Amino acid sequence: MSCFGQTEKQFSVSADSDNDILCPSESDQSLEVPLVIIHNEASCVNDKIKVDEKDDMNTQNTEHVNKEEEVEEMRINDEKDKEEKIKNRRRRKRNSQMKEEEEKKQEEVVKEEMKIKEESLKENEEEEEVDKNDKEMKMKENEEEEKENMKMRMRRTRKINSRIKEEKKEEK
Repeated sequence: MSCFGQTEKQFSVSADSDNDILCPSESDQSLEVPLVIIHNEASCVNDKIKVDEKDDMNTQNTEHVNKEEEVEEMRINDEKDKEEKIKNRRRRKRNSQMKEEEEKKQEEVVKEEMKIKEESLKENEEEEEVDKNDKEMKMKENEEEEKENMKMRMRRTRKINSRIKEEKKEEK
């Protein structure tokens, strides 16, 4: 169909004739011209509707493609977010493990220091005990020596006293 106010039949007839293409002759067909024009206008409207429908379809297709692209972009973003979350989770886990290891090492160092201090205290106590025992032994030895010395003095004194008595007896 043509939008110029003629059907294909009229177009072919008028092409053979010398009549104006847009204005058919004033014969019996003249009554049909307004109908043809109206029909053709409707055809033009239908063509416009078809074009609009094509535009709508193109728009819908474009919107569909855009939606698919958005969905794909969202999916990619979601994957990136998941990967980032996984990386963060792994990093936090690794950091917490390192922190735990550091705390364990610190605890071991503290335990070792405490052990060394305890050993040192024990050694000091043992040394003090040994020193105390040594002092007691020396005191006992000194006391015994003193006793011995006293005994010896006493003996000497007795001997001396006995000699003196004997000498006095002899003198008498």
